[in-house]
Amino acid sequence: ANRVTFTMAKPADYVTFNSITDNQTYGDERNFVQVRNLTDNTQYSDNTSLIPGKEYEVRAYYHNNASTSLNDAAHNYAGIATGAFMRTEMPATVAAGANARITSYVGATNAKHLDAAGTNLGNQVWDEAFGKNSTNAAIALNYIAGSAKVSSNGAVNGQALADSIFTTGAPLGYNSLDGKLPGCLQYSGYVTYRFKVNQPNFTVSKMVRAENATDYSETI
Repeated sequence: ANRVTFTMAKPADYVTFNSITDNQTYGDERNFVQVRNLTDNTQYSDNTSLIPGKEYEVRAYYHNNASTSLNDAAHNYAGIATGAFMRTEMPATVAAGANARITSYVGATNAKHLDAAGTNLGNQVWDEAFGKNSTNAAIALNYIAGSAKVSSNGAVNGQALADSIFTTGAPLGYNSLDGKLPGCLQYSGYVTYRFKVNQPNFTVSKMVRAENATDYSETI
């Protein structure tokens, strides 16, 4: 099912993420994950070619679409996301000729994403970008440790995200990375991280032996 979308003129009356279709600084927020070849300084796009030896950068946008009017005490802080997080996935290896799917998830403990019937589709949304291995051998995608950073108007600008972004997710925020993210464009931001494409020029052979035997063989 498709989630309900919003506009800048008519934002959400609850915490929800990346559902505005006419963001004046970004465009359609549903397409929020892009990748670029950092070594060659290419533009961000939904697709890239993965070249051994090159470094790449992934960018994921986040925006709590709740109306800014809901952030205050009079509205019981209903517009503020709590437990806001981002999580990302990418394959460790990509077979020859295959596409790597790079996926980011963004959401919050108190977020909801409703379909037209009012059913909650969950507390997170996701998007992906793709990298194509056009070589004739497998490649490895190696995350550059510590490279996940936040770009924001808030105090968190430039801060590193925990490497848990690749496992359980890493908290987002504005004044600090505490999972609290008020609604409104002012509080939106980007997460970027980098990875290197490597292509080991060696082959691996696996040999086995019975526990007390001395000779290895292809099979036992």
